[in-house]
Amino acid sequence: MVDLTGDANAWFDLYKAQEIGKLANYNQITDKLYLSGYQASEHEELVKNVMKVGAILTVANDLEQKFAGGTIEYKQVDIIDSEEHDVKQHFKDCIAFIRRVTEVEGKNILVHCAAGVSRSASVVVAYIMVSRKLRLKEAFAFVLEKRPCIKPNEGFMRQLEEFEKELISQGLI
Repeated sequence: MVDLTGDANAWFDLYKAQEIGKLANYNQITDKLYLSGYQASEHEELVKNVMKVGAILTVANDLEQKFAGGTIEYKQVDIIDSEEHDVKQHFKDCIAFIRRVTEVEGKNILVHCAAGVSRSASVVVAYIMVSRKLRLKEAFAFVLEKRPCIKPNEGFMRQLEEFEKELISQGLI
């Protein structure tokens, strides 16, 4: 329940954030990591003032970078939402980018694809496996709890299982 006796501006900001969030369908996964579909990445108010994003990781091959050239750092990784696509080859690079932005620079990051369901969810699950030293089942459950609509395609799930085996063999989880 919202305390209406507090600062009216804070209440209004919370209300705006909730309304924008409903429209843009984004979810906060960790303190500094957000996961969404493309629509959220297009809302300037949401990206800059609600999520306070310093970087955007786009994991799709055909999406525009709306705020390119401004204060937000962009990285685009061409991932096709196909069971045959080798998404695992991108995990190391994407995880390194997310870690640099969030852990080294202390900025918030938005990871998105077209719908925020398969491609970006796969990358975020891989990141959670590494950053929190979790097995796939636990990392997937962690992200699913924050964003109930995630559903990596079957090929991506197989590759996440392979990634888990690699992390286990390296003693990283």
